[in-house]
Amino acid sequence: MAQKILFLVVTNYPYDFGEPFLEMELKTIAHRFDKILIIIPESKDSKHFEEKYFIPQNAEIVKLDIRISFLDKLLLFKTLWDYNFWRELKIIKKQYGLALNISILKTIWSYCIKAQKFYQALRPIEKKYKPDLKYFYSYWLTEFTFSSIYFSKKNNWNKLISRVHGWDCYFERSNIGYLPFRQIIFENLDFILPVSENGRTYLLHKLGGEFEKKIQTCHLGTMSTDFIKTKISISHINLLSIAFLASVKQLDKMAEGISSVVDLNIHWHHIGSGSKEDQEKFICLVQEKFAGKNHLKFTFHGTKSPQEIYKFLASENIHALINTSKSEGLPVTFMEAMSFGIPVIAPNVGGISEIVKHEYNGWLMNDAFEAKEIASCISNLGKLTEEEYQRFRKNAYSTWQNNFNGQTNFSILADKFLKEN
Repeated sequence: MAQKILFLVVTNYPYDFGEPFLEMELKTIAHRFDKILIIIPESKDSKHFEEKYFIPQNAEIVKLDIRISFLDKLLLFKTLWDYNFWRELKIIKKQYGLALNISILKTIWSYCIKAQKFYQALRPIEKKYKPDLKYFYSYWLTEFTFSSIYFSKKNNWNKLISRVHGWDCYFERSNIGYLPFRQIIFENLDFILPVSENGRTYLLHKLGGEFEKKIQTCHLGTMSTDFIKTKISISHINLLSIAFLASVKQLDKMAEGISSVVDLNIHWHHIGSGSKEDQEKFICLVQEKFAGKNHLKFTFHGTKSPQEIYKFLASENIHALINTSKSEGLPVTFMEAMSFGIPVIAPNVGGISEIVKHEYNGWLMNDAFEAKEIASCISNLGKLTEEEYQRFRKNAYSTWQNNFNGQTNFSILADKFLKEN
């Protein structure tokens, strides 16, 4: 039987602050390959990091030193003889309608240097293994994905695939409104897999219909749960938010919205942290908003691992997950919540409408919502009878089971690798 090896390029999985949602994916697909090399492009020493997530028995962690030396910076001049460099400049002006500036040029040069550095570091690893079938899988679409075009020119890779999430999908999420070499990368990959249909539509609009067969939505997913279909009282409301303390999450607006509800007893739980300063500011803000309002309670839980979040969702009677982010892809936290039958309150941004269906398994707010809309959704939750709320719970669980069951979705991903055409 032909030996199959998967070259999986990550950020720093399985270490602290790694890609936690990759854990279940590996548990599902690992047995489909004889060997998995988890490639970590290192720009700094990570020896002190702790292995927190699952590593398959047939997997090996490979750390590549991609730190840029002065000599590497001299590669900058090599880009002037690179056809892809000049072609990208034309694409930027003609296809994207952007004016060239120093920020864009620096980004392009950085991509080229890091891609070459990565290629040079991975080449000896590639030569070390001589399987019958080789597969390249980039978990994020980055400069390291761009490196794959050098491998594809050798014509000895069976599949080149990359996921696309949020910041690596939407140009507008970049602080310069631009993501490098997308046209050229897409031409060389076999599949580009956005995690939401919204992302797929965006990429087709941005890059053109020529990639329609290559760009295929491939949802993430979460593990199955012991969803208990017993009734939960809604005499008081337990709300949960899971988010980093970043401005894009608009947690100040969430605090204002919750504090505006006057006719319900609410306990707001928050999971996720940021810098010490941001954490102190956030807690003070909530305390200020909740001051003198005895019907409102707040608990800050800080950072929790995926396993700890699962235990929390299983043990606490959370009535709704609430999200107020300005920008999202298709949040895995929504999948986790719905796998426990928890409805979601969220704005209609990114791919959120692919999982949250208004007044079916949660409530969708406008993309430019105000705090009063948050309060209205919470009030609507509190007005439900227990039978009506139970129907929301069952609908939430069905949404997860039918669309975001990780066992199903990751098996489909493995099939994309292994199918012959």
